[in-house]
Amino acid sequence: KTGNHIRIADYKTGKTEPNDLRYKAGDPIFEDPGQQKKLQLLWYAFIYLSHYKEEVPEVQSGIISLRNISEGFQPIRIAKAKTVDLSLLEEFDQGLNSILRDIFNPHLPFEQNPDPKYNTLLTAW
Repeated sequence: KTGNHIRIADYKTGKTEPNDLRYKAGDPIFEDPGQQKKLQLLWYAFIYLSHYKEEVPEVQSGIISLRNISEGFQPIRIAKAKTVDLSLLEEFDQGLNSILRDIFNPHLPFEQNPDPKYNTLLTAW
């Protein structure tokens, strides 16, 4: 806990730049693999606030990158804010529910990505 909010840190062995963590409404975090860090940090905030929203109205979710440790804790930035609150997570919840509906829809094909970079286990055999 730092100040009035909880800090959730994800340690990454790769390099993360502060610009990787700038989020604005409408960013395609569920569609674009390049947005996975933002998606992951919002997921952590969503899980935490889903359980503790009465005690803690906002969290600070961020990354500590071991490749550029001098940056320290790098929070996801929503506009200029460094914390995630319930209003943002309503939008996240809608996006998450949409993805889950597609995954469990028996009328939509659920197929393996044909790109070999996603099939390393299959090409190793």
